[in-house]
Amino acid sequence: MTPFRKLNLVKFVKLLFAVGVVVTLCESCATTASENSIYPKGNPTKLQTIGENYLAAGKYALALRYLAAAEKAGGNKAELYYDIALAYQGRGFQDKALEYLKRALKIKSDYPEAHNALGALLAEKGQLTEAEKEFEIALNDPLYETPHFAAYNLANIYYRQGKYNKAKKYYEQAIELAPNYAPAHFELGRVLEALGDLQGAWLHYKEAVQYNPRWAAAQFHYGRLCYRFGKAVSARYSFQEVLKLAPDSDLAKAARQYLKKMHVEINDEGS
Repeated sequence: MTPFRKLNLVKFVKLLFAVGVVVTLCESCATTASENSIYPKGNPTKLQTIGENYLAAGKYALALRYLAAAEKAGGNKAELYYDIALAYQGRGFQDKALEYLKRALKIKSDYPEAHNALGALLAEKGQLTEAEKEFEIALNDPLYETPHFAAYNLANIYYRQGKYNKAKKYYEQAIELAPNYAPAHFELGRVLEALGDLQGAWLHYKEAVQYNPRWAAAQFHYGRLCYRFGKAVSARYSFQEVLKLAPDSDLAKAARQYLKKMHVEINDEGS
């Protein structure tokens, strides 16, 4: 079975800051990361803003420096603790991320983003029952702006447990909430294959490729089913895309085998 696919918190952070946020530093702030002090000093709100910008840029150590400074300067907001948790997660410190997510939820229990992120960490630790509860809280919050993440994560848990029909339900819900969410289409394709619905799987692999054409795994599985259904042109194109996108991967090796086999079959038909 495919390993559990955790929520990519880095991508989630980038989505949060995708609208209207420029990753540049506030020149008016009194301190910078180059100063001797480990923790810059200043207004907690400004420090948090700088930390969030570094977080969105994937510069987790710098993000932690400013976010920790905001906390030391008196910042005591759930949103700040959530940011700190994401920065710790980005640096690979899961226990610290868990600690700060719980602190965020202690201040603000109706914080769906924090519930979803906590669920992802719990799932990664194998605490699936606890993770499921957190995802359900997030999904059922009417004010959660990106509920498809929670639906997708719930589906991942059920897929991991081999509960394919429940996984199918939540992948479909994720797609209903965000029709262009490629990961949900891709994973729904895998579930439908497991349930024996190859035509349905092919359609969702196709959607995954449409919404994320630079995803090698989606291209490969779409090409594989195109090959199975005799759609040689589409299959060949997808396999060639895999070679471009991930030339040294196992997927590329498998794609080359398919292309080699297709070449032989084409020659046989022409003889």
